[in-house]
Amino acid sequence: MESKHILMIDDDNDEYLLLRHAFDQHAPSVRLIWFDSPQAFLDALVWQQHPLDLIVLDLNLGGEAGKHWQGIFLSHICCQGVPTVIYSGSEAPGDRADMLAAGAVDFIPKVATAAGLRQVVDRMLTQAT
Repeated sequence: MESKHILMIDDDNDEYLLLRHAFDQHAPSVRLIWFDSPQAFLDALVWQQHPLDLIVLDLNLGGEAGKHWQGIFLSHICCQGVPTVIYSGSEAPGDRADMLAAGAVDFIPKVATAAGLRQVVDRMLTQAT
């Protein structure tokens, strides 16, 4: 498998650690790049060093709506053409439909089991460019 650079933006470090472990186990060539906020990612200019194959965005980022940031990402030069997957624990009515309508390629509920994480990794890899 070719190396992929997947950007994860989630304000919960534990979610990153779980997903990192799942990628290490099932797709070790993937480089999962994590930031705890969208602004930290934009400030780091990481896309200048590594082209991104996928953006994994939490829906609720410390009170900031993922929909707001998804719109910014879609228009930012670093993310144009990069698919965005929403990875969220939210089960609010309409979240999935709203995010897909706003341009996300998938909305994946967060899981807490090893088997579930394996499925998440596989699903994310199918969306990476």
